[in-house]
Amino acid sequence: MSATATHAEMERGFECSGLRAREWVLVCALLVLLCGSWLRGIGRGEVHLMADETRHALNGVFVLDLVRDHPWSWPLQYSFQYYGKYPAIAIGHWPPAFYGVEAAFYWVFGLAPWVSRLAVLPFAILAAVSWYRIVRCHAPPELAWSSTIIYACLPSIFLYQQATMLEIPTLALCLAAIYCWLRTLHTERPAWIYGTAFFSAWALLTKQTALFLGPLFLLHLVVERKWLLLRSKHLYIALTAAGAAVVPWYLTALRLHPTAMSQAIGDLRSVRHPHSFLTELNYYPASLPEELGIPLLILSVVGILLALVSFRNRPAVRLMLIWIASCYLSLSFLADKSPRYIQPWLLPFVFFAVSGVWQLLSRRRALAVTALAGIAAAFYVPSLTYERPYLQGCAEAAHFLAGQPDSDLLFYNGVLNGDFIYQVRKYDPDKRRMVLRERVVNGGAITRALGRPADPPTPADIQEMLLALGVGYAVVDTGGFSKESAQIARALQSDRFVLVKELTVRSNDYRVAGTKLLIYRPKLASLSPLRQVEVPMPSLPHSLRLSISELSGHPWPPRPR
Repeated sequence: MSATATHAEMERGFECSGLRAREWVLVCALLVLLCGSWLRGIGRGEVHLMADETRHALNGVFVLDLVRDHPWSWPLQYSFQYYGKYPAIAIGHWPPAFYGVEAAFYWVFGLAPWVSRLAVLPFAILAAVSWYRIVRCHAPPELAWSSTIIYACLPSIFLYQQATMLEIPTLALCLAAIYCWLRTLHTERPAWIYGTAFFSAWALLTKQTALFLGPLFLLHLVVERKWLLLRSKHLYIALTAAGAAVVPWYLTALRLHPTAMSQAIGDLRSVRHPHSFLTELNYYPASLPEELGIPLLILSVVGILLALVSFRNRPAVRLMLIWIASCYLSLSFLADKSPRYIQPWLLPFVFFAVSGVWQLLSRRRALAVTALAGIAAAFYVPSLTYERPYLQGCAEAAHFLAGQPDSDLLFYNGVLNGDFIYQVRKYDPDKRRMVLRERVVNGGAITRALGRPADPPTPADIQEMLLALGVGYAVVDTGGFSKESAQIARALQSDRFVLVKELTVRSNDYRVAGTKLLIYRPKLASLSPLRQVEVPMPSLPHSLRLSISELSGHPWPPRPR
């Protein structure tokens, strides 16, 4: 392909049509390369990346148990009791779509941290293929394969392709929706309209950050002046179907878990305070150097300037600039912010980086291809030796407790609670055990039940509470304590409890490496244990009042006779 031909094609925009067989071979080879790096070390370690990862991993277990136990006559009570047994699930905090996929992987491969990470792989593949096809709508294959490798191996994105997080599934579904949208504008066929609605709804039912799709599609429709699309009845049928799928969940979440909607509702209070408003607007631009890296960011700026000056490939320039604006404006006004939320925002910058290199070296195509291959290799090769954060130790503690007598009621105090609770469920297929967390004794309900309204409770009060609850074993990790957690640790270091095992957490994360897991057992059981416990649940304005005897000591839920 000559430089003149390439410029002519990029000027009018490539057609969004099917790839030839030879190019599909290239795409498959590209996926093999990426999967080789994604799958490296997938079986190492437990669920650890952050507290969210433990919740996502256990939410999938909850969905699997929900389907297997089929409590269709009492689903809400079942959910509350499940949280009482395993207080590391986050019911209603995130949309449910990914957890259904994760549950299917658990059903096929069994409960294991690597299985939860494997459930992200199909989405990573979908993201790579969708982005390749999006770029091919406006650019030659050299830009498509190089930009796909670069974005997939960005450290800020690569980490989440090996973790049980929602960022990659959301990104993949958004990219699939955008590709279907481009095909819709090009062909106006009903199948692509329904495809756009399907993937958009699925993305919104995976994570709230997918809401940028709405402004993107609307602005792109206006800029491209595809007014005939508004006359299609299929557009309104697809919008109605997508709304029917998405709106009920958000209304239910707003009712049962209002705090979760902070991710979907902008914090407009900052508009009244100029300093806060400017801070909100600057949050994501300030994170670009770290998320993209300085060299790639510089290439992106050069590519944007070249595209605006030369007016080449104008359809792609319009799409990518609208993409950048829609992501920025949508995500900047969300009350909840994190650099990882802007992964969809990074891709247009990657496109401008590779297109800038292509334009600068366009007169010498071989040199341009070599330069793009070198940049892609600079991102891909480090991914082959990348070691994601891992942790090992909680599984050993849970496995030890699974073989101990009187271990039906456990207590955990520490920062690794999510990983420990996940492992307890893994080694307890009949769901006999129940885990209580530190918030149970810090809430004040048990001290009141014991006639000791001390707030905060003293170490002596905590000892009485744990004994009154009938806790068989208490586990404390030394990974970092609040004032309340330190009180609990001191309470267990008494002559009323005995240290039966001490384990050391192994990790490449300095925050938890070397953490001790201390397993205690009471010397004497309570003569009159409490029959009920109040378990605080963040999504509810009140605590859950649960029966200990119903939730521990036997297979749960009880099978109907």
